[in-house]
Amino acid sequence: MDFIPYFDKAKAVEVELDKPRLLYFNIGSAGELERKMGSSIMMLFQTEQKGMSTVTSMYFLRTAYQIGLQADAPGLTQQRVD
Repeated sequence: MDFIPYFDKAKAVEVELDKPRLLYFNIGSAGELERKMGSSIMMLFQTEQKGMSTVTSMYFLRTAYQIGLQADAPGLTQQRVD
């Protein structure tokens, strides 16, 4: 089942992509990011301080954008987040 975050439009940030989109994160988004990354966010940041690889960093950013944009662009995939 796809993750559908509770969406508070007033707290979203507008970003310019193919068109203006709303980027929004809540506590559920953080849980979904941890699930997709296979690690807690705290562990990911500790790893980053020790030298997270560029590939892992890019995967993290794509995954975070995909999750943050899901309410505004539900069909968005990681491949389209470039």
